[in-house]
Amino acid sequence: SLFRDRRRVEVEGIMTETGPHPRRYSHAVRSRKENRTVTMTYRPDGTIETVIKPKESPGKRKKVPTRLQRNTLDPLSAMIAATTRARQPKDCGFQAPVFDGRRRTYIRLSFRRRERTPVAFAGVPAWSVKCEARLKRIAGFRPRAIREHPVPPPVELWSVRHPEAGLWLPVKLRVKAGMSIVVARITKVTVGR
Repeated sequence: SLFRDRRRVEVEGIMTETGPHPRRYSHAVRSRKENRTVTMTYRPDGTIETVIKPKESPGKRKKVPTRLQRNTLDPLSAMIAATTRARQPKDCGFQAPVFDGRRRTYIRLSFRRRERTPVAFAGVPAWSVKCEARLKRIAGFRPRAIREHPVPPPVELWSVRHPEAGLWLPVKLRVKAGMSIVVARITKVTVGR
């Protein structure tokens, strides 16, 4: 590999019948180009307190207005909401406003096909549902990013219904990022009792 990029993403909150309700979200990036942590705390009044360390250079991107941060999900909660809700096997229909602490997007999933599950370990069904996610940029993007990639590339997402947990779980994600392809795979599922 030419470079290493390590990310740690965590979300704390509650899951209800209407989906995830995050209370705290954190995203740490460690790479050759960037070492940054973004932490978001969801307040009862609907606002989000965001702490970015180290702070970005002023003028790098416009700050997302508070009104566009309200009633959003963090990226991990959005993925959980999209894949864990009750649905039919061919139903990838999901859309949500997303805020990651620096950028505001709108995500929409659509069904592509059923296919063999691209990961194999105990408890994962042989067949998965492949969806495509499209992002619409709303605010907080660097002008250079918009010039270089006017339309964000689609994200492919495979999910399965875990028989023991009774939930839809994301098992693989793939997206083109510049000259690379980013792939994330689930490696373990533990069902608590």
